[in-house]
Parts: sequence; structure tokens; C-alpha cells
Amino acid sequence: MPQIIKSIGVTSNMTVGWLTMIPYISGGIGLVVMGYLSDRMHERRWNLLVACAISTIGLIIAGMTMGTWWAMVGLSVATFGFYGSKGPFWAMPPMFLTGTAARGLHRVDQFHRQSGRVLRSLVCRRGQGYHR
Repeated sequence: MPQIIKSIGVTSNMTVGWLTMIPYISGGIGLVVMGYLSDRMHERRWNLLVACAISTIGLIIAGMTMGTWWAMVGLSVATFGFYGSKGPFWAMPPMFLTGTAARGLHRVDQFHRQSGRVLRSLVCRRGQGYHR
């Protein structure tokens, strides 16, 4: 992204850094807005489709207008769609997983958390051994 911004004609590295934030701010807004709409409508699939369509449109705009400020607009729209698709996507598994599969998903989550605790305890013990 910094190279795309440099190709527009911005020369200062500080300005490039500030302009690089714009698409990610748009992505944060997309994450909140699409998650809110998905929860409000109680619909995940169509909201996921809309978010993916928004990101596709943004990438098309960015690709067709490379080297202009419209490319930044396209990247911001694409990032809005990318981050906006995360909420509906991760909320979908409970919709179609029932019974054993839902319990299995819950156990995978528990395993992930427990393995992190075990790894932290091993690292902390090993770190204490080096200090002795």
C-alpha cells in the first residue's frame, strides 16, 4: 500500500504513513457496521455475500484506477468489505453445526485455550530455570 500511495505522487514518508491508515480505518468501520447489521437482521449468509461483493467492487476500482487517488478510494472500499465479512463469517458455524459437531467445535476452542495455558506454563518454568 505505501508503494501505491507513492505512485500517486506523495513524497513524504510521514504523509504516506498517515494515508496508509485510511483504508484500515475504513476496515474497522466495516467490521462494526457489517457485524451490527448481521446481528440486527439475524441473517449471516446474505450479509457475508454483500461484504464480499463490496470488497470485489473495491478491488476492481483500485485495479482500474491505479496511480490515481481513486485507487485509495477503491482500497478503502475493499478493506471495508474484507473486514466487514469477518463478523458474519465467524458467526455462521453455530447455524449449521448441531449436536456432536457443535460440541466438537466447542472442544476445539477449549483445546486451543488449554494448549496456550500449558505452553505459557512451560515457557515460564523454562525461563525460571535460566535464572537459577
